[in-house]
Amino acid sequence: HVFAQLELPRRTLQLPMDGLAARALVHEAVVQPAPAAPIVCATSGRLVGLRNAVREAMADADLHAAITESAMHEHVSAALLFARTHMQAHTSTVLRVEEIAAIHLYTLPTPLAIFMNTRLREGDEARFAPFRLYTTLLLVALGRMTAQPLRAHCLVRTADAGSLVEGREVLLVGVVSATAHTDLFASELQSGLCTLATLNCTHAIDITALSCAAVDTPERAHAELALLPGTRMRVVSTPASSDGSGWTSTVHLLQLPHAPVGGMHRTETYSEASSYAVDPADASIATQLKRTNIYFRGRCADRQLEGHPITYAAAAARLYAHPDATMRAASRVGLANCTKQADSEVLLLPDGRLLRPCELYLEAIALDENCAVAYNDLGCLLETGETIELPDGRVMGKRALFAETIVRDPQCADGYGNTAVIMAADEAQRLADGRVLNRQQLLLEAIRLSPSTPYYYSSLATRLPAGQNVQLPDGRTMSHRELYVEAVHRDPDD
Repeated sequence: HVFAQLELPRRTLQLPMDGLAARALVHEAVVQPAPAAPIVCATSGRLVGLRNAVREAMADADLHAAITESAMHEHVSAALLFARTHMQAHTSTVLRVEEIAAIHLYTLPTPLAIFMNTRLREGDEARFAPFRLYTTLLLVALGRMTAQPLRAHCLVRTADAGSLVEGREVLLVGVVSATAHTDLFASELQSGLCTLATLNCTHAIDITALSCAAVDTPERAHAELALLPGTRMRVVSTPASSDGSGWTSTVHLLQLPHAPVGGMHRTETYSEASSYAVDPADASIATQLKRTNIYFRGRCADRQLEGHPITYAAAAARLYAHPDATMRAASRVGLANCTKQADSEVLLLPDGRLLRPCELYLEAIALDENCAVAYNDLGCLLETGETIELPDGRVMGKRALFAETIVRDPQCADGYGNTAVIMAADEAQRLADGRVLNRQQLLLEAIRLSPSTPYYYSSLATRLPAGQNVQLPDGRTMSHRELYVEAVHRDPDD
């Protein structure tokens, strides 16, 4: 029906089984080593349409050279038509038309998915940028589907099979396909160029009904499965027999008990502390990573750390697997602060997971309950009236998180400043030491603790009654105008 509607010859959009094989080649997604620094994989909470997402992807020079814009336009049209037809036949689906189309396009014989996964593996945010919108749409769509434990098969290049020795861990950064039917790989296996690998998956998503398999093999269950970014597997020695088609696996992979990205839900704390070489400079680096505020957030990724020949983003990634939990907590805070927007952004982390900033802050708190900046920055992400559950089970909103910041570190200026900003003029905040401060007093306390932060001066000026002056902690008395001038003096670029 799809091909007839588009009046395209079958050979134009056919799904040869080597198309599935190309998506199921594990070597294409292996990362050794994992990316050294995070890259932002999604930059907007609002999903764009598939046409706009693919149009931006075509800005990638290699993709543009591999397929013409008109040919890609035909594939997108086919995917959207398939999605509308699927929606009519499956009215109870949780997916939207654009999401179904994004998954279907992934399975069509275009170089889009190949280059998307390649850019993810490279870990270069600039080179990945054209694919962000499509990757976001695809991951959100897959994340809305149910993952299940399944036994499946994929391919490994024969030349690479020897490197997959017992005990080696494999990290999947891109989206990788698999199937329950080894005969779908018959031509590749007969050629001798590829060998069969059997996967014992704990989180596999059956996309058969949304893939080209729905056209070519509609009667087959589990004809195409999707393994999500962040999937980690370990090579085991015992070969696994196939599904009776005559092919025998030479590689057997077990998925490790670590949930991949999926629906972006909170995941357990992950670390590879045993692989980290402790450096005396780590403590100084961690201190700088935690010395952040909402004014600093999003402007630090490429900055050099004071006294260290390393950028902020690279330093945050470096401490990711530190044996000290407080160091790992600082790393999570640092990684989250590399983002520029709100919690809609998603970061590809050194262990292959994709997490939002709020999930990184929660992970930091789970690692170090006294990581004050994690409470503060988490509060900055929440909307007014929104709450979030902490690792210890408590549920907090913005103001409670800012108050908790002061409890965890009475010297953290942000706790005072941010509490003041969201308070009404007639409100006051009782502190753990018994003091009761109004919003002007809270801002003055923030200035005392961090006199170089311009945000506090401008916030104080905004809330200073007309015609009044205020005495600063250093003894100077300033008017409304003078406070703004002081803010500019502290940062001429503000």
